[in-house]
Amino acid sequence: MPKLCHLPMKQFLERNRIKILSFIIAIYSFPLHFSQPLLYSLDGGWMTALNLAVKNKLIFGKDFVFNYGPLGYFSTRINAYVSNLPILAVDLFLFAGFWHFIYRYVLSQKGWFLLALITMLMFRSSVLSQNLFIIFIIYAALNLLNNFRYHFEVVYCSIAGILLFFIKVNYGILTIAGLIALTFLMAVSNRKMLQYFLTVSVLFFLVIILSTNIAVASYIKYSVMLAGQYDEAGYWPTKVSNPKYLSGLAILISIASLIAWYLYKTWKNRDISLNKIACLGCVAITSFVLYRNSYTRADAYHYLEYFAAMPFVVLTIVFLFGLQKLFFSQALVIITIFISSYNLLIDDYRGNSLSTGYYLNYLSPFGYFSEILTPGTVPKEPIRLMTDEKRKQIGNKTVDIIPWEIELLQYYDMNYKPRPLPQTCGYSGFADSLNADFFYQPTRPDVVLIQNFPLDNKYATWDESISKISLHLNYHYAGFAGMNGRTELQDDVFESYLIMESNGAQKAWPQFEYLGSRKAKLDDTIAIKYAPDEAVYIKVKFKYNLRGKLRRYLFQPPNMSAALFFDDGSACVFKATLPTLLQPVLINKFVLSNADLKNFFTHDLKQCKNVISFVFHPITFGFERDYEIEFFRLKNY
Repeated sequence: MPKLCHLPMKQFLERNRIKILSFIIAIYSFPLHFSQPLLYSLDGGWMTALNLAVKNKLIFGKDFVFNYGPLGYFSTRINAYVSNLPILAVDLFLFAGFWHFIYRYVLSQKGWFLLALITMLMFRSSVLSQNLFIIFIIYAALNLLNNFRYHFEVVYCSIAGILLFFIKVNYGILTIAGLIALTFLMAVSNRKMLQYFLTVSVLFFLVIILSTNIAVASYIKYSVMLAGQYDEAGYWPTKVSNPKYLSGLAILISIASLIAWYLYKTWKNRDISLNKIACLGCVAITSFVLYRNSYTRADAYHYLEYFAAMPFVVLTIVFLFGLQKLFFSQALVIITIFISSYNLLIDDYRGNSLSTGYYLNYLSPFGYFSEILTPGTVPKEPIRLMTDEKRKQIGNKTVDIIPWEIELLQYYDMNYKPRPLPQTCGYSGFADSLNADFFYQPTRPDVVLIQNFPLDNKYATWDESISKISLHLNYHYAGFAGMNGRTELQDDVFESYLIMESNGAQKAWPQFEYLGSRKAKLDDTIAIKYAPDEAVYIKVKFKYNLRGKLRRYLFQPPNMSAALFFDDGSACVFKATLPTLLQPVLINKFVLSNADLKNFFTHDLKQCKNVISFVFHPITFGFERDYEIEFFRLKNY
């Protein structure tokens, strides 16, 4: 009798073994945590602003301009001010996609369970936007290889591509372009499925459009412009000899070897087709995009995301290309796992921060599910506190904060009214003009809190230069808020905020008078002399030579520094951000501390140091030696 009782269960397990094993692997597509609290940090600032934009129904592409869209909180996993249900739905969507792929294509081949499990476990250090982009590419490739035969794969690809467009635009532009390309290929090879594909795509797109606040045309326009200058404006310079970069390059070489072998096999069998070429293009583009995202701004978490994803990417390529029976395919997956594991763990090992509890949680999916019913949390107490007197001075007036401590306003429940680009990023041109116009309009915030804090070793006065002039013209200085009990404005720039109050209905826009131009070479010392109470600005456009263009495209932009020399014999060196210099930036006066910034806002520039000369120095190769400087005087300073 016991044997008879256990027989059905044994038959069930045998019959569904691959489905169960696929479920075990796919369950790790859920991240370590369902959500994270509002972070008191530079990244936490824009994440908070993103969720507040959704809560306050700001229009993305008009009232709110950023690289993330109205569904960006799916990727940041900040669930304050939003519902948990959409986040859970997208996580389940990802789970279904991974489960189908692993069940149907990976575990149908023996000997791959352990490697597939390990690669998915490492995937837990990735982020949803990257994961969704990878799963979109997987299903795009599957549709190409299967000639669009399976309804699930066609629908999944459509939804993933459109969803990503509303989460993060740099991936979303690629997925929309991919969907358009698939539409044309489908029209050639499977017109019956094309009707189904278009119907699902249009309906899902309309559902999101109607349920979010977005101006699609400007969302695309401004986000693409931001992404186009991101590598020049917001990166941490690194060296080609950096071990992490070399590790990433080694993984790309392994992918290139898989592609080469696939090309050889296809050519040898005379089995080349348009769909297979397109599939190959998907894989190549994806690998390069993931590499670029990781090494454009070479900070820690971008590296981690890259190394978390690449073992699964290599595994996927093996199965898409039908190379799973080759010994060297397994060897490449194992090598990628070792390279990625080393880079994921080495910093924790050196810092003695390896935690048994953390890694046990890493191996368990239950931490995620235990947090599903947890509501979004408010920011914890900030590391800088404001006095009751200053908070009462601001009261319920609308307020913006520069450069990034948005959580400070949320902690004190202030009436936050953000500028379109809600965080100072060092971008120039359109972004600065959008924010400057925001402070120019009568609908501007009543109060702006501002500190002259430099980001990424840049010169803070040059960031959002036109916006600062607009603040000067349309606001007046109303005191300062010392943080953590500070009583002097001369304290460190991060320990106080200037309080700027709006001039009411008054509107004034920066007016520049052209003073002339000068040709120069890199490392030339440019001497200047202007009246101590004038505000003189420069615009500089540097050009890359061919080596510089290749460096920017394949690795990082060339790096440059700017040195300012003062009349008291001192000097200051900082990173020069090229997009910033395309807009007028203050050159004849040195504005470093908050006290200096107060002088700027109160028409007292003569109290700041005089700049008597400056030098632009290329730290890396890639620039043309000759450049031109234009000089301007701010007429209505």
